[in-house]
Amino acid sequence: QFDREREQNRRLTALVDASRTLASEIDIDNVNAELTRVAVEALDADWCSVFEYHAEDGTVTEKAICEHRGPGQPEMVGRTYRLCRRTPLADDEYPLDVPRLEAGEIVVERLADPDLDPATRADMEEQNERSCLTVPLMSGGRAVGFFVIVHEHKEHVFGTPEIAVARAIAEQAAVGWERARLYRRLELLAITDGLTGVFNHRHFYERLAA
Repeated sequence: QFDREREQNRRLTALVDASRTLASEIDIDNVNAELTRVAVEALDADWCSVFEYHAEDGTVTEKAICEHRGPGQPEMVGRTYRLCRRTPLADDEYPLDVPRLEAGEIVVERLADPDLDPATRADMEEQNERSCLTVPLMSGGRAVGFFVIVHEHKEHVFGTPEIAVARAIAEQAAVGWERARLYRRLELLAITDGLTGVFNHRHFYERLAA
């Protein structure tokens, strides 16, 4: 009982931290890094990676990853990818296809599951993944991305409370994404001509002053 309460308190603390940070962040790279860090901490995972979904061509781009390190090393290490190759969502490495992602479906994969797809099992064994949870990021009823939570060193059963936490993190992250994108659009409007899209005087003054 004590261990369950301690775990629940840890998850709630991580959620509060996520809400505070993601609600105030205006840089999309920082939002992605914070999302992966919070997911790893709240769900005690080995690593988490977040992907942006491009609906126009059904591709995804990995944006950030956070790993949990062992004793004697930094507990959390976040890496942000600014330039990544787009890959088709239909690739076998992703458990979600376009319909499942756009429906907001959460996918759980475990090596111990006897009904696991053989191709998925082979890929998980190759990647040393024992349990995976894939969570869509939804904004305004549309899919904007997803994140993957991975346990490598032990079989992990994702219970209802953990899936609820993962969904809550996804909701906070989606709000952070939209906030950062809106801020970026406002920035562009401030430094470009509304009719031609060409940079205005303010942009050049700021570049010269930098």
